[in-house]
Amino acid sequence: MKTGLSEDTKVSCLAELTSPTTFYGMYCIYVLQSKKDKSLYIGFTQDVKKRLIEHNKGLCSSTRNKRPLRLAFYEAYTSEVDARTRESRLKQLLRNLKSGGGFNSLIRFMFTIVP
Repeated sequence: MKTGLSEDTKVSCLAELTSPTTFYGMYCIYVLQSKKDKSLYIGFTQDVKKRLIEHNKGLCSSTRNKRPLRLAFYEAYTSEVDARTRESRLKQLLRNLKSGGGFNSLIRFMFTIVP
C-alpha cells in the first residue's frame, strides 16, 4: 500500500511515550490527548519534549484550555516534507472523525492510495 511517504524517511514509530527523545535534525509529528476532556491535538516539531512542556505550561493557545495533556503518539522523519504530509493527513482524519465520518472515514483514510 502506498502512503505517499518515502519508505526510508520514516525513522520510527515510537512506543515509549513517557520520555520522548529529542531527535536532532529530525522532524516529528505528535498527538496529544487532553486528560481533561480526552480530545486530541496533532502537531509538528523538532523537539517533542520541549513542545509537550510548552503545551502543558499553557504557552500554546490551541491547547491552553485542554490542560493537562499527555503525549499519546509520535513519529520521527528525516524529511520535513514527509513529516508535514503525515501531519496534514492525520489532521484531515481527525476532522473527518469529528464531523461524524466515524469508522467509514477511518477505513477510507487508511486505504487511500496516494501516487
